[in-house]
Order: sequence, then structure tokens, then C-alpha cells
Amino acid sequence: MKFWNKSKLFIVLIIALVGCNDFEDMNVDPNNPSQALPDLLLSASLVSVSGVIGATTPAMYVQYFAQTQYTDGSTYSTEQFDFNGWYTGALMNLQTIINSETATPNYKAAARVLKAYFFHMKKPLQE
Repeated sequence: MKFWNKSKLFIVLIIALVGCNDFEDMNVDPNNPSQALPDLLLSASLVSVSGVIGATTPAMYVQYFAQTQYTDGSTYSTEQFDFNGWYTGALMNLQTIINSETATPNYKAAARVLKAYFFHMKKPLQE
């Protein structure tokens, strides 16, 4: 009885090992690309620039703007800032373009400039 169970297990293992040789070649979805195109990543990052430019809290911290109502922004009452969206969104897209082997030098240069801009706009909030 034990011999029969062991032989069944052995046969199943042999079939599983032989059947999985070209699984990666078969499991390719032709409708969904495995790598993102650099132009799409750059345009997605450019969309989020408006949120960086429109951020008024850094300007309120250095008193470029004054608030008469809801003065939390200009009195440093907003201690908690979440930059997770920048790091998982625009900055990750730009770094993917920079590291990409298929991106042209123009895309890589634009990604570097935009990445520097994001870090420049973020810097006053860290102090």
C-alpha cells in the first residue's frame, strides 16, 4: 500500500516537472504589455505637475500668502504631510524612464529634469 502511494506521488511530481518547462512562454497576455512605454509614463508624471505647482502650503510657510480664515496652513499647524503619492506615482514613473533601456535619450533627459523639479518643489516642506 505504501509503495502504491509513493509511486503515485512520484508520477505526479514527474508530470508536474515535465509539464512546466515552457509555462512562461505560454503565459503571455498579448493585450497587456509587460513593460510600460516611456511616453505614457512621462505624460502620467506631467499630469501630476499641476498639483505640485498649485501647492500653496510652502508659500504660506514663508509668508508669501496670508490667510484670514482657516489659518492652519500659515501657522505651521499641518505637521503631517503625505508624499507617498509622489514617490509611488510620478517619481517612480520618472525613475522607470531613466532606468529603461528602450527609452530614448530625450525621454531620459526630460525625466531627469522633471524629477529635479519635483524634488525642488518638495524641499521647502522638509525643513
